[in-house]
Parts: sequence; structure tokens; C-alpha cells
Amino acid sequence: MDVTVARRSLLIALLAAAALTTADTLPALGRGAGVLQFWPGVTLWAWERAEDLRGAGADVGVAFLAATVRLSGTRVDVQPRHQPLDHDAGARVMAVIRIETSRQEPPVLTPALARTLATELARLQQTTRATALQIDFDAATTERAFYAQLIQATRATIGTVPLSITALRSEEHTSELQSRG
Repeated sequence: MDVTVARRSLLIALLAAAALTTADTLPALGRGAGVLQFWPGVTLWAWERAEDLRGAGADVGVAFLAATVRLSGTRVDVQPRHQPLDHDAGARVMAVIRIETSRQEPPVLTPALARTLATELARLQQTTRATALQIDFDAATTERAFYAQLIQATRATIGTVPLSITALRSEEHTSELQSRG
């Protein structure tokens, strides 16, 4: 199966699971008023190309790549979206932040870096005026503890803004994940 298709399929499944999860299921992540119960059943995705999604309808959500963040050493390098995105004024919009780690200079994954990154994610969500935020991070096994710290720090930073995450099933992508960490 193509990796892109697999990622999209898993992402759809995660969004559905997030929408069905009750607030008391994940208390450590601070789930509450921001649960994705309000999210439409259909989502249009806009990655790094110009998109005009006006007229899609009020029952359709829009998820778009807002930025790609590269972690390298102790640095957080943000590459914002370069292409225009048009959507209806009342659309429910989710800013997707893609996180990548450097193979040449692996990041130092500390709680401080998680807090710094969470602050940056909140800033990106606010500046894009998105109604929800998604973290897209294909965390290798060695990066999962950091990912959990990042999710908790982001939840604490964005308050009740709905938060979604992506993850890859490691058994389907073992060679890719092992080569990274």
C-alpha cells in the first residue's frame, strides 16, 4: 500500500476515534470541551498547493497544512504554508502542523523542547485562525515519549481548542521508523 494512502487512511481512523472518544477516556491529555465532536463527517485536505474550497458546504471540514516544523539539535525551524487557501467564512478549519526530525542532526528531545514546540503550535493555530489543531508527527519508537510530552504541553497551551494527532502503525512502517531512530 502506498505510504500516503496508508497515512490518510490511518488519519481518517484517528479522527473518527477522536470524535467518538469521551472526555473521561483520556484524562491525562486534558480532554474536555475541545473534543472533536463538532467536526464534520467529511474533511477536505489541502496540502502545499493553492486550493479554492469555497462552496464546499457547511457540513464539510477543511484540514490544511499550515506549516512544517523541522526539529534539529535544539532548534525548531518552522516552514509556513506558501500557497493560498480559500474556504467559506463559516468553515470549520483544522491547521495541520507536520513535524519532521533531522537525520543529520537528531533533535535533543527534552521536555523544554516539547514546551517550546507547543508554544509554536499554538501560535500557528492562532495566526491561521483555525478552529482546530492537528499534530502530524510520524514518531519513531525512540520519539514516542517526546510525542506524549508534546501532546500534553500543547493541550495545556491551547486550552479548549480541539486537538487531533496522527500516528503510524509501526509494524506497517518498521523499516522507515527503524532507520530514523
